[in-house]
Amino acid sequence: MRLAVCALVVVLLGVSGASSPSVSARTIAVVSANQSFNWAGYVQGALEKNTTFHSISAAWIVPTATPHRSGEAEYSSSWIGIGGGCVDAACSITDDTLIQAGIGHDIDAAGKADYYAWWETIPAPLVRTTLPVRPGDRVAVKISEDRLAEIWTIEIANRS
Repeated sequence: MRLAVCALVVVLLGVSGASSPSVSARTIAVVSANQSFNWAGYVQGALEKNTTFHSISAAWIVPTATPHRSGEAEYSSSWIGIGGGCVDAACSITDDTLIQAGIGHDIDAAGKADYYAWWETIPAPLVRTTLPVRPGDRVAVKISEDRLAEIWTIEIANRS
């Protein structure tokens, strides 16, 4: 279930002087939010009219996975992606293409952590790589398109 919410971000500028103070406001950005029960993050795309994205990259430190409930398996990932999401602000049309890559940090029911690099092109299943990763490692991930060849490249690097 998705809940679409639109909000306006407004900057108020106060002007002080000998006369009575006045306030002016202008819209600087329109922000949209969607609710999901299985992921959290920043989505950009629906409100950038006539804008197409051809690459995304990020670097981060692999977090330490710790169990929250004894005896229960838990799954989490840190990742980036391009595509997917909503095509329009009301989220009445969705983009069914999604390329994503990142680091999984799961806990099994016995409390043992499992760290792995992965990539995925929806609707195909997630693919684990053989790149070793541990908590505290600095990783860099890049997804980019060769626009002439219409080929996507996924790079995952452990910089530690």
